Amino acid sequence: MTWQPLILPAIVACLWVTVPGFLVNLTLGCRRFTAVFLSPLTSVGLIVVAAILGPFVHLPWGPLPVVLVTIFCAVIIIGLRLLLRRKFGGPVKAPRRARISWRARLTSPPVLALVTVAGSFVLMLRHVRNILGTPYAFAQAFDAIFHLNEVRWMIEHRNGSSLDALTMTAAPWDSKFYPAAWHDIASLTGLTTGVHHVSLLTNATIIATVCVVWPLSMLALVYVLTPGNLLRYTLFPTGVILAALPAFPLTFVEHGTLYPNLLGYCLLPSLYVPFLALLGQAKRLNISRFQSIGVGFFGSIGTAFAHPTAALMMLAGSTIITVYFFLRMAIKRHALRELALLGGAGLLLGAVTVVSWVKIRPPGSAAETWSPDTDTVGAIGGIFIHRLVNGIPQYLVLILVVLAIIGALRTRFYLPLALWILSAFFWVVAASWPMGPGRRDIVGVWYSDIPRLYAQMGLFLIPAAAIGVGYACKWLARRSKVIAQTPLRRSGIAAVAAAALVATTQANPMMDSFIDRVERVYTLDARTNSVNRQELTFISNLPNYVGPNDKIFANPWRGEGLIYAFSGVNVSTHHLLSYESRSDIYLLKHLNQIDTDPIVCEALKAGGYTHVVYFSGPEVDFTYATYRGLQHLDETKDLELVYQNGNASLYRVTGCFS
Repeated sequence: MTWQPLILPAIVACLWVTVPGFLVNLTLGCRRFTAVFLSPLTSVGLIVVAAILGPFVHLPWGPLPVVLVTIFCAVIIIGLRLLLRRKFGGPVKAPRRARISWRARLTSPPVLALVTVAGSFVLMLRHVRNILGTPYAFAQAFDAIFHLNEVRWMIEHRNGSSLDALTMTAAPWDSKFYPAAWHDIASLTGLTTGVHHVSLLTNATIIATVCVVWPLSMLALVYVLTPGNLLRYTLFPTGVILAALPAFPLTFVEHGTLYPNLLGYCLLPSLYVPFLALLGQAKRLNISRFQSIGVGFFGSIGTAFAHPTAALMMLAGSTIITVYFFLRMAIKRHALRELALLGGAGLLLGAVTVVSWVKIRPPGSAAETWSPDTDTVGAIGGIFIHRLVNGIPQYLVLILVVLAIIGALRTRFYLPLALWILSAFFWVVAASWPMGPGRRDIVGVWYSDIPRLYAQMGLFLIPAAAIGVGYACKWLARRSKVIAQTPLRRSGIAAVAAAALVATTQANPMMDSFIDRVERVYTLDARTNSVNRQELTFISNLPNYVGPNDKIFANPWRGEGLIYAFSGVNVSTHHLLSYESRSDIYLLKHLNQIDTDPIVCEALKAGGYTHVVYFSGPEVDFTYATYRGLQHLDETKDLELVYQNGNASLYRVTGCFS
């Protein structure tokens, strides 16, 4: 199978999540290195803003709104910088550093970080290729049906606004809001390239997210958090670890599939960077307060509209960060004014976090959709070794946890470990606490869904483990003083450690088994979860039998929900949880009585349905279920079979419109 159809969409998606943000970051005065590493934050924010503003100014969704918003924001930023310079008499951007030799530049931490990103890109791309198997693969999963349809809807309606995203599925009187940053990127890629196949666009966005956004985001945080002279030892091994843990980011590619969560949590690490800069704790990047506010503003929008729970973890994490530095400064007896500012900020952030926690949590039983699946001892054990992968232990996780603890103790820098402990606590609550108010109050914002908290725990392990890995490499360097006399040689030790990690983590039985498991979610076969090969062929051929003014009635639970995504024909449903009108519900119960029940014809007319599609077989995620009104449609006189392929049938309504 050639991958050529996916190459252009993937390249364009990668450019969209970096270039607009890079340009705006430069206008903010950020150094090029900083502008690159924080570019996804700003880019996604710009894309979301453009998508929301477009309908208000009657501008169709596509590349033009993003370009215009990028230019407009750049002009505003330049104007603000000039005003600030005139008011305060100094440059807003950080002063330039002294020139250094090309040899020193090639071994400098910024260059090493960029090399690390490139290496991580290759490793993650290999995983994605092995998971997909073909450029046209798509997840045979519950939520994937909505995501694929949403991308098609945005392209056809030229509307990427999160304020209108649920127009496709919600009742006319319900809110249409949905955090649609993921779908904005996918549809924007399609409208830029002219490629409208939703599988290609989804896979291109997966590549952009896990191969570009994820390495840039996490390495930006590691670059800022790593203390002292550990950074040179930390970068290369961390780049490998980014692609070595099944928990994150690939859990979101398998489970759900939760693409919005994937994007939001891939952005989250870098969103901590401007906040740390505001606290004066990101000196290595030398970001001014003006730049921090600018990047943080766009990044907060992008992360929140990718997924609100990622923004919620930003609030919770920021509270932990503020309290940590408050305690640290109090121990060192800093000035009372500084302590008061930090203490007040911590209290304010804590209050905002609690209020947001309550407001965002789904109402009622929806906050506890999933029940626990282990006891407390098992959940605590899962902290240190994660979940078995087809019976294979994840020993790498145990090593990383031990290194994270050692690194924190030896460097006396406990912040990354504290953030990981918070995420581990959420995981224990979701996985083991009994259902009830306590569990619902703490993890209800994630629907008490264990895999979401599992992925989040894996994410926060990485910055904590990075410090431990860096300390281990430094310890090796001390033991071999002849080898580690120069920066180049010290980087060489880190490179050797990274090579050892590649050899032991990327193709071991555990990782191979995990990739095979995820691959099965994306495999199209004779019998798969949402649609099989015959059904997909049937869907692709529907435009040959259904005209642009026709409309199909279908029950989405046996794969018919993907009709719109893969054919574009007008159909009654676009998701398993789409709103169903009273007439639709009546048809599900009585359609096969069309010859004798006049109400059936009235229901068909109310929905404007000219055709009916029926797939026999099991439901998505469930076994067989019987829909009384959809049985034996071939025995009715007023429904004419016009096309059939395997277990999929298309009927034309002949008796109601004469």
